[in-house]
Amino acid sequence: MQYLHILTPTLVDLRELFTLGLTSKAGGEKIGHKGSGLKFTLALLHRLGSSLTVRIGSRTLRSVVCNEIVRDSAHDFLFLEEGAGRIATHITANAGSDTWSEPWFALRELVQNAIDEGGSYFTSDGDPVQPPGSTVMSIELT
Repeated sequence: MQYLHILTPTLVDLRELFTLGLTSKAGGEKIGHKGSGLKFTLALLHRLGSSLTVRIGSRTLRSVVCNEIVRDSAHDFLFLEEGAGRIATHITANAGSDTWSEPWFALRELVQNAIDEGGSYFTSDGDPVQPPGSTVMSIELT
């Protein structure tokens, strides 16, 4: 299986993955600054049949979908799974579906984050080597 890896030389705060409006890029020369792109990317990846694996230091988390009922309707909620534990993202797989509809949108977001953070991106058939103090985000290319 082929993967796209996004390597940043910083430790990402998990809240940056799922808190709408949270960004560390506002007011600078960086492209990302609204705090929504990674959240819509996470949802789009699941709509495309993929997921996101995040390695922050020694932690490894993977995004998963869990179906939950809200007011008698089923919704696919996204969680970050780490071992037996789960962190609720409060994002559904439907987030951004009216505007985030093309696979390249997710790739652009992830690659631009690497550029903004002074990192790199590459593909491989397995897990990459992760330098100390870095974050690696990986998606299975489906």
